Amino acid sequence: MAFEYFNFKKGLEINSLYFKKNQKKIFSDKNGLIIKNLGILNVFNIRGNIKSKSFNLLIKELFSMKTSSNLGQFFTRNENYLLNIGPDESLLICKKISSNLLDKLNKSLKNINCFITDISDSYEVLNIQGEKARWVLSKGCPLNFDKNDFFPGKCAQSHISHLNFTIFCNEEDSFTLLCVSSFSNYLLDWLMDASTQHGYIYTNFNLQKEK
Repeated sequence: MAFEYFNFKKGLEINSLYFKKNQKKIFSDKNGLIIKNLGILNVFNIRGNIKSKSFNLLIKELFSMKTSSNLGQFFTRNENYLLNIGPDESLLICKKISSNLLDKLNKSLKNINCFITDISDSYEVLNIQGEKARWVLSKGCPLNFDKNDFFPGKCAQSHISHLNFTIFCNEEDSFTLLCVSSFSNYLLDWLMDASTQHGYIYTNFNLQKEK
């Protein structure tokens, strides 16, 4: 059994999506933002001493991915992502993970006093990109979105308007946002409102798939 994830750059149309919004397009002379509804990811919350040598060796063995003790960084390999979002907290996002590998990971983490929780069903995701992406985000989020401060490889937990969310920078003007699924429509509405003056394109690939 394998848990499918998504590819940020390829095949987005095959991903399962859960926002209850119709596909929308608001055009201006130049659209400043592209909003993509990507749905639910396979996300695992890891709590414990993620700075330990044993933890680093485990992640390297299972995912061929290095780790960092620096808060606010993430690493990626083979479309797996490890976000260091807190002093003793990480988010592991996997494209595929077999049941056997997940069991091995869970058992190994317990042996080094780390604990893993599957939170995939609790979160939904949007990807936004475009030349106005940083400006739109800065309208409601206190993070510094200057290109020299929040660049590819950076991640953070913060809030946008009144909503808590996790964000990481895939490319210079491309960001992935994770939020609790019950607030996903609120986040989507806020992004659309904040982007109206610049023009935006919103695509719900799930609706395309259903047609």
